[in-house]
Amino acid sequence: MSGELKAEATVGSVPTASAERTAIVNAWKDLRFKRLHHDDGWLTLCGLDWLEVGENKVGSNESCGVRLPACCPANAATLVLNADETIRLIPAAGVTCTAGDVTVPASGVEIKSDAKGAATVVTVPNTLGGAPQVSFFVIKRDTKIGVRMKDKKNPVYTQFTGLEYFPVSDEWAIPAVYKPHPGGEKILPTVNMYGLSDPQRSPGLLEFSVAGKTFTLDVVDEDGEPDRFFILFKDLTSGKETYGMRYMYCPRPAAGTNTTVIDFNQSYSPPCCFTPYATCAIPPKQNHLPFRVSAGEKMYGKPH
Repeated sequence: MSGELKAEATVGSVPTASAERTAIVNAWKDLRFKRLHHDDGWLTLCGLDWLEVGENKVGSNESCGVRLPACCPANAATLVLNADETIRLIPAAGVTCTAGDVTVPASGVEIKSDAKGAATVVTVPNTLGGAPQVSFFVIKRDTKIGVRMKDKKNPVYTQFTGLEYFPVSDEWAIPAVYKPHPGGEKILPTVNMYGLSDPQRSPGLLEFSVAGKTFTLDVVDEDGEPDRFFILFKDLTSGKETYGMRYMYCPRPAAGTNTTVIDFNQSYSPPCCFTPYATCAIPPKQNHLPFRVSAGEKMYGKPH
């Protein structure tokens, strides 16, 4: 992908979209909004603290290594991280926590991180009255283990103003040819926003043309996504009109074919656009496109 295309040399200057394309993209936008603006969505993310081996105090007190929002008990619990990466949750005296659907006994309970499946979600009481609004769970990123917190009344969530998009355009739904990597799947040595290793499994790449020039994007094979590829990319709008990088999905070629369509109209900002506590993977260098992709989701608010 050498050289740089001028902004005007990508696609037509006047976007046009068929009724079918518009309906498909609008339905995707509606689903995008509902998933994002949900009381368990990314907008409720309110904190991320990394654990040390041994005891880690959890609560709203400023001395706690895992700092919860002010509506939580000053000292809510202790998380014990063992050298073998097992984790035990011990509630503080007089504090009722739940792990999944189970009330945690005073002696504590072992909880799971997201390293090998779904993490155990822990809820803590709301000291301001009413139903619990804060939950947390343990994540593993590279060699680090941390606690991610969510608050159903997080201002980022309650003050969300909606998303903006470029006009839908048929020209940004681009035919592509899928080509497996020679020798089979390769690992993209990507890192995340915290500088931690976040390798992605790539079975191949998509080859497509813009303004008469050929480009490629390495695709990612995600668990639980048998019908579509995941794509991380940057372009000349990144960090300006759009967030510093964008994500999207692309249908896998139908059986017996090697063709698909990359619909940049359905490209979107990663979670780290909305919160500094997300651990988003950064697109590999080969997925930096040297032209403007004036399609899909625009920047929301100020970048983190």
